[in-house]
Amino acid sequence: MEHRLQSRAHLKTWVRVIPPAGHGLLGNIEDISTGGLGVLHDRPMPIDTECNVYFMLPLGAFETIVQARCRIAACHQQDAACFHIGLQFLDFVTDTREAQDAIHRFQHQLQTAGR
Repeated sequence: MEHRLQSRAHLKTWVRVIPPAGHGLLGNIEDISTGGLGVLHDRPMPIDTECNVYFMLPLGAFETIVQARCRIAACHQQDAACFHIGLQFLDFVTDTREAQDAIHRFQHQLQTAGR
């Protein structure tokens, strides 16, 4: 059983993943925490590869852009046409405190909307 240090919020929005070699890919974020992202894509990515990501978090009437350097921590085939890619944040290109605060506010926004 896997234990997470941070709670994850479920989300369906786009993410651009840019590996060091090759073309960037556009996927869908499935879940997010201050520790990383779960991304769905139709192609696998090699584990332990570092990459850059950027995505937008909808916060009320605004969207916050988050850019980060990540490590591909996991890649599992979810079904015949889809892979779940686990990305661990290594550091943020955008201000770290602002990025983590935006993720926390987004999680809180989802929790209060679900009540």
